[in-house]
Amino acid sequence: MDLLQSRLATLSDREDFLTKMIKARERGIHLRLSDCRSLFRFYFTRYEDIDAATAVPLKYLKPVAQEAMRVYPPLPFALPHVVPQGGCSHFLMSGTVVSTSTFAASMSTANFSEPWEFKPERWIGENLTNDLDASQPFSYGTRSCMGRSLGWMELHTIMAKIIYRNDMEPVDDNVD
Repeated sequence: MDLLQSRLATLSDREDFLTKMIKARERGIHLRLSDCRSLFRFYFTRYEDIDAATAVPLKYLKPVAQEAMRVYPPLPFALPHVVPQGGCSHFLMSGTVVSTSTFAASMSTANFSEPWEFKPERWIGENLTNDLDASQPFSYGTRSCMGRSLGWMELHTIMAKIIYRNDMEPVDDNVD
């Protein structure tokens, strides 16, 4: 609870996934948020009942979180990797520093159809039009974030608590 209240009370000039979700103006998202709120208030009798374990059955939270992290990755820069001894091709010699921007990969039309649109549906079921593996908000491989599972758990729990506690709706349907 303290973490949630701290996050809500902290002003930031960099919008994060939650700010984007709260401020989203796309009609379909608000209908789903409204549906989620009703479901949450039916599923949970008290705010205090919401925790990491009880948020698991709320299946729509995961695609919303994945899409939010795709649009607003937590790292504002690419993580550098050094090509190992012996190189990895005739183009990259050992010692060369390489990196991939998570934001650029997530917003590329080569990886996602309509990348600038917030569409959690792209994470549900089989997806033939998007390369979902291109979105790696916690990095990838041996140097990926060790706290990835904890991060997803906290994200789902906080989103459930915010949706349960607050009535969110668009101020103006015509503004995105």
